[in-house]
Amino acid sequence: MSNNRTTLGKAGAGTVNAFRFCVRNVLVIDECGTAGITALGVAAETATTGKQLTVIVEGLCEVDFAASIAPGTHVQTDANGKAIAAVATKHILGEYCPEPVNGVVAASTSGARGRVLLYANKMNIKL
Repeated sequence: MSNNRTTLGKAGAGTVNAFRFCVRNVLVIDECGTAGITALGVAAETATTGKQLTVIVEGLCEVDFAASIAPGTHVQTDANGKAIAAVATKHILGEYCPEPVNGVVAASTSGARGRVLLYANKMNIKL
């Protein structure tokens, strides 16, 4: 049984890196290039221009982090498709949901990869 939902598309101009938030751009999928926007989901693999790409749109997935985030914190994208803590009036894409290690959950670190519960309904709310 899968713990996420996916969709397929083709990578647009440039490379879409695995574990990064991405957006639909007309008929192709591009890596997020603007902080705080609504993302389609997270790239499941790296794809170059015109190559098929699987995007996780809902459920648990691994994401690259650009900053330290505490467990349970809402996340949004930075300008490079990496997860950062969501700020007021920005699009919330999910929440940091790390797996416990010896019964303890830890904060993410900048440059690390961590597990995010990606929401199906991306929200634009004030925190």
